[in-house]
Amino acid sequence: MHVVLAVRDERRGRAAQAELSGGSSEVRLVDLADLDSVRAFADGLDRVDVLINNTGVMALPRTLSEQGQEMQSAVNHLAHFALTGLLLDRLATGTDLRVVTVSSVLH
Repeated sequence: MHVVLAVRDERRGRAAQAELSGGSSEVRLVDLADLDSVRAFADGLDRVDVLINNTGVMALPRTLSEQGQEMQSAVNHLAHFALTGLLLDRLATGTDLRVVTVSSVLH
């Protein structure tokens, strides 16, 4: 297996990577508050068998994303929708593909 950790903080991403065992892995930066960053991240992937969308910003002060969307909605929903859509053609080539989107227990 090869795991790509999509992270916003490289130091914390490397720490998480160190906890993985077996297979290979890489850490790649992505800013889910910026759809241009999401697109660049997706463009750098050749094949995807499993996509796990997981994020959780909550109770932010009113802030806008790079594209002018309300930040919590942009990060928790729009970025996942965009990333999944951008990767659909690479997901379609897998044999046991799946997309998992994780939400907060509060929802």
